[in-house]
Amino acid sequence: MEKSPPKITVLIPVYNAQEYIGASIASILNQTFRDFELLIINDGSTDDTASVIDTFSDPRIRVFHNEKNLGIIDTPNRGIELARGDYIARMDADDIAYPKRLSKQIAFMERHSQIQILGASIMPFGRKRINLPWHNPSDHKEIQAGFLFGSPIASSTVMMRRSFLNKHHLRYDPRFPLCEDYYLWVRATGLGQAANLREPLVRYRFHPNQITQTNLVDNRTQSRIIRQLLLSQFVTNLCDSDMDLHEAIIYNHSELSISFLKQALAWLEHLESCNEKTMRYEPAVLRKILAWQWARLNFKSRSLGLQVWLQYLRSDYSDRYLLRWPRHASMGRL
Repeated sequence: MEKSPPKITVLIPVYNAQEYIGASIASILNQTFRDFELLIINDGSTDDTASVIDTFSDPRIRVFHNEKNLGIIDTPNRGIELARGDYIARMDADDIAYPKRLSKQIAFMERHSQIQILGASIMPFGRKRINLPWHNPSDHKEIQAGFLFGSPIASSTVMMRRSFLNKHHLRYDPRFPLCEDYYLWVRATGLGQAANLREPLVRYRFHPNQITQTNLVDNRTQSRIIRQLLLSQFVTNLCDSDMDLHEAIIYNHSELSISFLKQALAWLEHLESCNEKTMRYEPAVLRKILAWQWARLNFKSRSLGLQVWLQYLRSDYSDRYLLRWPRHASMGRL
Protein backbone atom coordinates (compact mmCIF):
# COMPACT_ATOMS: atom_id res chain seq x y z
CA MET A 1 0.00 0.00 0.00
CA GLU A 2 1.45 3.37 -1.07
CA LYS A 3 2.04 5.88 1.70
CA SER A 4 -0.06 9.03 1.67
CA PRO A 5 1.79 12.23 0.70
CA PRO A 6 3.37 14.19 3.54
CA LYS A 7 1.80 17.41 4.73
CA ILE A 8 4.97 19.43 4.11
CA THR A 9 7.86 19.18 1.67
CA VAL A 10 10.98 20.84 3.05
CA LEU A 11 13.05 21.78 0.01
CA ILE A 12 16.82 22.23 0.32
CA PRO A 13 18.76 22.89 -2.88
CA VAL A 14 22.48 22.54 -2.18
CA TYR A 15 25.74 23.17 -4.01
CA ASN A 16 29.17 22.74 -2.41
CA ALA A 17 28.01 23.22 1.18
CA GLN A 18 29.87 20.40 2.90
CA GLU A 19 30.59 22.56 5.95
CA TYR A 20 26.97 23.51 6.59
CA ILE A 21 24.55 21.01 5.05
CA GLY A 22 24.78 18.54 7.93
CA ALA A 23 23.58 21.07 10.50
CA SER A 24 20.80 22.20 8.17
CA ILE A 25 19.53 18.65 7.63
CA ALA A 26 19.73 17.84 11.34
CA SER A 27 17.69 20.93 12.22
CA ILE A 28 14.86 19.72 9.95
CA LEU A 29 14.95 16.13 11.19
CA ASN A 30 14.66 17.49 14.76
CA GLN A 31 11.42 19.36 14.06
CA THR A 32 8.56 18.84 16.52
CA PHE A 33 6.17 18.55 13.55
CA ARG A 34 6.86 15.15 12.02
CA ASP A 35 4.67 14.79 8.91
CA PHE A 36 7.10 16.02 6.28
CA GLU A 37 9.49 14.89 3.60
CA LEU A 38 12.94 16.43 3.31
CA LEU A 39 13.66 16.91 -0.39
CA ILE A 40 17.34 17.59 -1.05
CA ILE A 41 18.51 18.50 -4.55
CA ASN A 42 22.29 18.19 -4.81
CA ASP A 43 23.16 20.51 -7.68
CA GLY A 44 26.27 18.76 -8.99
CA SER A 45 28.42 19.52 -5.93
CA THR A 46 32.15 18.92 -6.41
CA ASP A 47 33.05 18.81 -2.70
CA ASP A 48 31.93 16.27 -0.06
CA THR A 49 28.33 17.51 0.12
CA ALA A 50 26.97 14.18 -1.22
CA SER A 51 28.96 12.22 1.38
CA VAL A 52 27.59 14.36 4.20
CA ILE A 53 24.03 13.85 2.95
CA ASP A 54 24.61 10.09 2.82
CA THR A 55 25.38 9.99 6.55
CA PHE A 56 21.67 10.55 7.21
CA SER A 57 19.37 7.53 6.87
CA ASP A 58 15.99 8.95 7.90
CA PRO A 59 13.20 7.54 5.66
CA ARG A 60 11.69 11.00 5.26
CA ILE A 61 14.70 12.13 3.22
CA ARG A 62 14.50 12.08 -0.57
CA VAL A 63 17.74 12.96 -2.38
CA PHE A 64 18.16 13.82 -6.05
CA HIS A 65 21.53 14.48 -7.67
CA ASN A 66 21.75 16.74 -10.69
CA GLU A 67 24.22 15.26 -13.18
CA LYS A 68 25.60 18.76 -13.73
CA ASN A 69 25.26 22.07 -11.98
CA LEU A 70 21.91 23.57 -13.05
CA GLY A 71 22.13 26.67 -10.88
CA ILE A 72 19.90 28.44 -8.39
CA ILE A 73 16.96 28.81 -10.77
CA ASP A 74 16.51 25.37 -12.31
CA THR A 75 17.40 23.43 -9.15
CA PRO A 76 14.70 24.84 -6.82
CA ASN A 77 12.25 24.78 -9.73
CA ARG A 78 12.98 21.08 -10.08
CA GLY A 79 12.33 20.73 -6.37
CA ILE A 80 8.91 22.36 -6.71
CA GLU A 81 8.02 19.85 -9.43
CA LEU A 82 9.18 16.92 -7.27
CA ALA A 83 7.45 18.11 -4.08
CA ARG A 84 4.56 16.01 -2.79
CA GLY A 85 3.45 17.98 0.26
CA ASP A 86 0.51 20.35 0.49
CA TYR A 87 3.01 22.94 1.64
CA ILE A 88 6.55 23.65 0.48
CA ALA A 89 8.94 25.00 3.09
CA ARG A 90 12.10 26.53 1.66
CA MET A 91 15.38 26.07 3.48
CA ASP A 92 18.89 27.16 2.54
CA ALA A 93 21.69 24.64 2.92
CA ASP A 94 23.68 26.91 5.23
CA ASP A 95 20.88 27.93 7.62
CA ILE A 96 19.45 26.24 10.71
CA ALA A 97 15.75 25.90 11.57
CA TYR A 98 14.53 26.19 15.14
CA PRO A 99 12.76 22.98 16.30
CA LYS A 100 9.24 24.47 16.18
CA ARG A 101 9.59 26.21 12.83
CA LEU A 102 7.32 23.84 10.88
CA SER A 103 4.75 23.39 13.64
CA LYS A 104 4.28 27.13 14.13
CA GLN A 105 4.08 27.91 10.43
CA ILE A 106 1.66 25.14 9.50
CA ALA A 107 -0.57 26.01 12.47
CA PHE A 108 -0.78 29.58 11.20
CA MET A 109 -1.41 28.50 7.60
CA GLU A 110 -4.16 26.09 8.64
CA ARG A 111 -5.88 28.86 10.62
CA HIS A 112 -5.54 31.47 7.86
CA SER A 113 -6.59 29.94 4.57
CA GLN A 114 -6.20 33.25 2.73
CA ILE A 115 -2.42 33.30 3.35
CA GLN A 116 -0.49 31.69 0.50
CA ILE A 117 3.07 32.60 1.51
CA LEU A 118 4.33 32.75 5.07
CA GLY A 119 7.72 33.92 6.25
CA ALA A 120 9.17 34.63 9.68
CA SER A 121 11.83 36.65 11.42
CA ILE A 122 15.40 35.40 11.36
CA MET A 123 18.26 35.33 13.84
CA PRO A 124 21.57 36.11 12.11
CA PHE A 125 24.80 34.48 13.23
CA GLY A 126 28.36 34.09 12.02
CA ARG A 127 29.29 37.79 12.22
CA LYS A 128 31.62 39.47 14.68
CA ARG A 129 28.94 41.65 16.18
CA ILE A 130 25.97 41.44 18.48
CA ASN A 131 23.25 39.48 16.70
CA LEU A 132 19.66 40.58 17.21
CA PRO A 133 16.54 39.30 15.43
CA TRP A 134 15.69 40.74 12.02
CA HIS A 135 12.00 41.51 11.86
CA ASN A 136 9.93 42.18 8.75
CA PRO A 137 6.40 43.54 8.29
CA SER A 138 3.74 41.00 9.19
CA ASP A 139 0.84 42.48 7.23
CA HIS A 140 0.32 41.71 3.52
CA LYS A 141 -0.09 45.35 2.49
CA GLU A 142 3.04 46.35 4.38
CA ILE A 143 4.98 43.52 2.73
CA GLN A 144 3.91 44.73 -0.72
CA ALA A 145 4.97 48.31 0.02
CA GLY A 146 8.15 47.05 1.61
CA PHE A 147 9.27 45.55 -1.69
CA LEU A 148 10.08 49.11 -2.80
CA PHE A 149 13.15 48.96 -0.57
CA GLY A 150 14.14 45.29 -0.63
CA SER A 151 12.63 41.93 0.19
CA PRO A 152 10.57 41.84 3.41
CA ILE A 153 10.39 38.05 3.11
CA ALA A 154 13.39 35.94 4.15
CA SER A 155 13.66 33.09 1.66
CA SER A 156 14.89 30.49 4.13
CA THR A 157 11.80 31.00 6.31
CA VAL A 158 9.16 30.69 3.60
CA MET A 159 6.30 28.20 3.62
CA MET A 160 4.06 28.19 0.51
CA ARG A 161 0.93 26.39 -0.58
CA ARG A 162 1.96 24.13 -3.45
CA SER A 163 -1.49 24.40 -5.04
CA PHE A 164 -1.08 28.18 -5.22
CA LEU A 165 2.28 27.91 -6.99
CA ASN A 166 0.91 25.44 -9.52
CA LYS A 167 -2.35 27.30 -10.13
CA HIS A 168 -0.48 30.47 -11.11
CA HIS A 169 2.55 28.74 -12.67
CA LEU A 170 4.86 30.49 -10.22
CA ARG A 171 8.49 29.48 -10.49
CA TYR A 172 11.88 31.14 -10.07
CA ASP A 173 12.65 33.39 -13.05
CA PRO A 174 15.96 32.92 -14.93
CA ARG A 175 16.10 36.66 -15.64
CA PHE A 176 17.03 37.23 -11.99
CA PRO A 177 19.50 34.50 -11.05
CA LEU A 178 20.88 36.39 -8.03
CA CYS A 179 17.65 37.71 -6.52
CA GLU A 180 15.27 35.07 -7.84
CA ASP A 181 13.44 34.83 -4.53
CA TYR A 182 12.82 38.60 -4.37
CA TYR A 183 11.15 38.61 -7.79
CA LEU A 184 9.14 35.47 -7.04
CA TRP A 185 7.74 37.01 -3.86
CA VAL A 186 6.87 40.23 -5.72
CA ARG A 187 4.92 38.27 -8.34
CA ALA A 188 3.31 35.92 -5.84
CA THR A 189 2.07 38.68 -3.53
CA GLY A 190 0.31 40.26 -6.50
CA LEU A 191 -1.74 37.07 -6.81
CA GLY A 192 -2.22 36.00 -3.21
CA GLN A 193 -1.71 37.18 0.34
CA ALA A 194 1.51 36.88 2.35
CA ALA A 195 2.40 37.29 6.01
CA ASN A 196 5.40 37.09 8.31
CA LEU A 197 5.51 35.63 11.81
CA ARG A 198 7.36 37.94 14.15
CA GLU A 199 9.10 35.14 16.01
CA PRO A 200 12.53 34.12 14.62
CA LEU A 201 12.19 30.58 13.26
CA VAL A 202 15.48 30.25 11.37
CA ARG A 203 19.10 31.02 12.21
CA TYR A 204 20.52 32.82 9.17
CA ARG A 205 24.22 32.15 8.68
CA PHE A 206 26.68 34.76 7.44
CA HIS A 207 29.81 33.40 5.77
CA PRO A 208 32.17 34.61 3.02
CA ASN A 209 30.98 32.06 0.44
CA GLN A 210 27.35 33.23 0.35
CA ILE A 211 26.12 33.99 -3.16
CA THR A 212 24.84 37.38 -2.02
CA GLN A 213 28.33 38.23 -0.77
CA THR A 214 30.40 36.81 -3.64
CA ASN A 215 28.14 38.43 -6.28
CA LEU A 216 27.23 41.59 -4.41
CA VAL A 217 27.44 44.02 -7.36
CA ASP A 218 25.37 41.83 -9.71
CA ASN A 219 22.87 41.14 -6.93
CA ARG A 220 22.31 44.85 -6.40
CA THR A 221 22.05 45.46 -10.14
CA GLN A 222 19.30 42.86 -10.51
CA SER A 223 17.40 43.95 -7.41
CA ARG A 224 17.55 47.54 -8.68
CA ILE A 225 15.75 46.41 -11.85
CA ILE A 226 12.98 44.87 -9.74
CA ARG A 227 12.59 48.05 -7.69
CA GLN A 228 12.55 50.14 -10.86
CA LEU A 229 9.69 48.01 -12.17
CA LEU A 230 7.76 48.57 -8.94
CA LEU A 231 8.43 52.31 -8.77
CA SER A 232 7.49 52.86 -12.40
CA GLN A 233 3.99 51.64 -11.61
CA PHE A 234 3.21 54.88 -9.75
CA VAL A 235 6.13 57.31 -10.21
CA THR A 236 5.96 59.27 -13.46
CA ASN A 237 9.09 60.15 -15.43
CA LEU A 238 11.28 57.89 -13.32
CA CYS A 239 14.90 58.41 -14.39
CA ASP A 240 18.34 56.96 -13.62
CA SER A 241 19.19 59.73 -11.16
CA ASP A 242 15.98 58.97 -9.26
CA MET A 243 17.00 55.32 -9.06
CA ASP A 244 20.53 56.26 -7.98
CA LEU A 245 19.10 58.22 -5.07
CA HIS A 246 16.60 55.50 -4.19
CA GLU A 247 19.35 52.87 -4.09
CA ALA A 248 21.59 55.15 -2.03
CA ILE A 249 18.84 55.38 0.58
CA ILE A 250 18.72 51.59 0.84
CA TYR A 251 22.38 50.67 1.06
CA ASN A 252 25.13 51.54 3.47
CA HIS A 253 26.59 55.00 2.85
CA SER A 254 30.25 55.98 3.10
CA GLU A 255 29.62 59.71 2.57
CA LEU A 256 26.51 60.57 4.54
CA SER A 257 25.83 64.28 4.80
CA ILE A 258 23.10 66.73 5.74
CA SER A 259 22.77 67.56 2.05
CA PHE A 260 22.17 63.90 1.20
CA LEU A 261 19.58 63.58 3.95
CA LYS A 262 17.67 66.54 2.52
CA GLN A 263 17.68 64.90 -0.93
CA ALA A 264 16.52 61.62 0.58
CA LEU A 265 13.67 63.27 2.46
CA ALA A 266 12.52 65.07 -0.69
CA TRP A 267 12.51 61.75 -2.58
CA LEU A 268 10.51 59.94 0.09
CA GLU A 269 7.98 62.78 0.12
CA HIS A 270 7.83 62.59 -3.67
CA LEU A 271 7.00 58.87 -3.49
CA GLU A 272 4.19 59.61 -1.07
CA SER A 273 2.85 62.37 -3.33
CA CYS A 274 2.92 60.13 -6.42
CA ASN A 275 1.11 57.40 -4.55
CA GLU A 276 -1.64 59.79 -3.47
CA LYS A 277 -2.41 60.35 -7.15
CA THR A 278 -2.37 56.69 -8.20
CA MET A 279 -3.32 54.92 -4.94
CA ARG A 280 -0.97 52.09 -5.89
CA TYR A 281 -0.46 51.42 -2.18
CA GLU A 282 -2.69 52.17 0.76
CA PRO A 283 -1.49 55.67 1.81
CA ALA A 284 -1.16 54.93 5.53
CA VAL A 285 0.78 51.76 4.80
CA LEU A 286 3.22 53.41 2.41
CA ARG A 287 3.70 56.28 4.82
CA LYS A 288 4.67 53.81 7.54
CA ILE A 289 7.26 52.20 5.25
CA LEU A 290 8.66 55.58 4.19
CA ALA A 291 8.83 56.75 7.80
CA TRP A 292 10.75 53.62 8.73
CA GLN A 293 13.29 54.25 5.94
CA TRP A 294 13.69 57.87 7.00
CA ALA A 295 14.25 56.91 10.64
CA ARG A 296 16.74 54.22 9.65
CA LEU A 297 18.66 56.65 7.44
CA ASN A 298 18.86 59.27 10.18
CA PHE A 299 19.99 56.68 12.69
CA LYS A 300 22.82 55.69 10.35
CA SER A 301 23.74 59.38 10.10
CA ARG A 302 23.80 60.06 13.84
CA SER A 303 27.58 60.65 13.80
CA LEU A 304 26.87 63.93 11.96
CA GLY A 305 25.65 65.36 15.25
CA LEU A 306 22.74 67.35 16.59
CA GLN A 307 21.78 68.73 13.19
CA VAL A 308 20.62 65.26 12.14
CA TRP A 309 18.34 64.96 15.15
CA LEU A 310 16.90 68.44 14.60
CA GLN A 311 16.25 67.73 10.92
CA TYR A 312 14.56 64.48 11.83
CA LEU A 313 12.30 66.18 14.37
CA ARG A 314 11.24 68.82 11.82
CA SER A 315 10.22 66.22 9.23
CA ASP A 316 6.65 64.99 8.81
CA TYR A 317 7.83 61.39 9.36
CA SER A 318 9.27 61.89 12.84
CA ASP A 319 6.01 61.22 14.69
CA ARG A 320 6.03 57.48 14.02
CA TYR A 321 9.55 56.57 15.10
CA LEU A 322 10.37 59.46 17.44
CA LEU A 323 10.98 57.27 20.48
CA ARG A 324 12.21 54.05 18.92
CA TRP A 325 14.93 54.17 16.33
CA PRO A 326 14.92 51.09 14.08
CA ARG A 327 17.76 48.86 15.22
CA HIS A 328 17.29 45.35 13.98
CA ALA A 329 15.03 44.86 11.01
CA SER A 330 15.94 43.27 7.73
CA MET A 331 13.80 45.12 5.20
CA GLY A 332 15.90 46.94 2.66
CA ARG A 333 19.00 44.77 2.95
CA LEU A 334 18.84 43.18 -0.50
